[in-house]
Amino acid sequence: GGGGEGGAQTEAPYTILSADVFNDLMQLCVRRVHEVLAAHLLPAADAGSGAGKGKRRKQGRGPGDSADAGRLPDPTSSPRWAKLAAVTKSYLQHAVLLLDQMTEPAMVVAMLGQLKALLPFFRVFPLLRKRLLRALLGHWSTSADLECRLGAFGVVAAIARGFPPPAAELCMKGAYLTYARACKAGGRRAMPFVLLMSSCVVELFKEDEELAYALAFVYIRQLGVHVRAAMHAKKGAGGDGRKGHPEVYNWQVLNCLRVWTAVVSALGALEGSRMRLLAFPLVQVTLCVSRLLPSARYAPLRFQCIKLLNELSRALGIYVPVAMDLLEVLDKGVLGKPPKALAAKPLDWPCALRAARADVGTRSFQEGLVARAHLLLVESLALHAHSIAFPEMVVPVVAELARHAKATKIARVQKQLRHLINEVKRHAKAVQEARTAVTFAPGDLERVRQWEAALSARELPLTALYRAELAMHERQERLLAEREDMDHGGDGADDRSDGESSDGGGDGDGGDGPVLSGAPRKGAKRRAHASADGTQGVAGDEDMVMDLDLDEFD
Repeated sequence: GGGGEGGAQTEAPYTILSADVFNDLMQLCVRRVHEVLAAHLLPAADAGSGAGKGKRRKQGRGPGDSADAGRLPDPTSSPRWAKLAAVTKSYLQHAVLLLDQMTEPAMVVAMLGQLKALLPFFRVFPLLRKRLLRALLGHWSTSADLECRLGAFGVVAAIARGFPPPAAELCMKGAYLTYARACKAGGRRAMPFVLLMSSCVVELFKEDEELAYALAFVYIRQLGVHVRAAMHAKKGAGGDGRKGHPEVYNWQVLNCLRVWTAVVSALGALEGSRMRLLAFPLVQVTLCVSRLLPSARYAPLRFQCIKLLNELSRALGIYVPVAMDLLEVLDKGVLGKPPKALAAKPLDWPCALRAARADVGTRSFQEGLVARAHLLLVESLALHAHSIAFPEMVVPVVAELARHAKATKIARVQKQLRHLINEVKRHAKAVQEARTAVTFAPGDLERVRQWEAALSARELPLTALYRAELAMHERQERLLAEREDMDHGGDGADDRSDGESSDGGGDGDGGDGPVLSGAPRKGAKRRAHASADGTQGVAGDEDMVMDLDLDEFD
């Protein structure tokens, strides 16, 4: 190893020949440099009280032993700053460069701790602040180690809290755009990383609700514009949707809807939150995505969208009419004829976007379609099972269920639909009987809420049915996850659950097609095409979001 690695090719003033000495020197720098700088540039009370402050500060997600940057004084106020500014800048510059090149998880975690302790000094150098944020977002989105991801996010959150505006806005923008570009892959193996990043975005947006509302408004509107363009392309193609849906029917758009559902659900549940106002446009965009190509082959994607709408409905206590969208899937002709005499691998419905053409109409597909639609329909009805308007709410649902039960040629499906009809009728009758004793008018909303709260304490048919269905579904999920682990064994084999069907995508449906593009981050060529779970993602097409621009950080 040696010194002097920077810009120009100059001979190092010294050379370290021993690997052990170099390693000890690196460890010393990572652990103690921030203490040395603080001793020279910060007041004695602040420089020596890092441990005490650490006990009182709010627990963060990332590593590091120093207090938050916003609680430390400005190092430029020190009379020694003029002498130490150059060496401080040089160290910070090389620390960011080292972080960007690191791949060993233990070293990355240690370096993240050092950088978090050095955040007060990064405030002085705008260019280094931008480089640091890019490096942190790169590790947060691509690292295979969980501790590295959480550590990088912890430093980003500390920047959002401790740096002056527009630091929080840039951190939120950068986190969302990085999430959108990293979540182009799907499937069961990628889903844990997608959910982890989604949770991080939600936590970051909780830092400033007003700013979160402004950004959510812009990006949800952007998704709406993108979906509208796909709808216009569908009409221009003669109404068959073959030219419009590839830009929407992919994991990237679905995962963007997923993260905004999580953000609006988390912040909109707070009393008086403006984020609740964004529930309506988000519901409209999600419904448009699910209805863009009403085909049995794309039933998995519709189920994914309806699952998000059910989550939003549960969190905000709002009514989202999804029953007819679920029953429409059963109306596509696949249940009106006997199943094909063809053995097919069971589709992983919770983690799929579409089914292969050859699988549509097989017994496995029909049974999975009905089971998934049944679960989501019961979930949707159970969310409003204690509503005083439940008997009127389910009248069209019961009529449609009866029509499908009569039309299907499959005895098992017919029995399942009729059982659901009976349970819904029993539940509606129970609510109606409880409603006959009320003495208040429908306009007395406070009394209505009290009545519904009292009804929710009772054991009713539909809530019991939903618990039983959910327990059975969770058992099936565990068995499917174990089978997927045994089939793949981490060898990167083809996974039909990630949206890539076995027919080669001849209709150009582009299950993992990119929607959010932009130039790759500088210095990240080694991670340019890696998806969240280490599989190969898709890159190269146009994006619907702008490149991450940190010039405002100056």
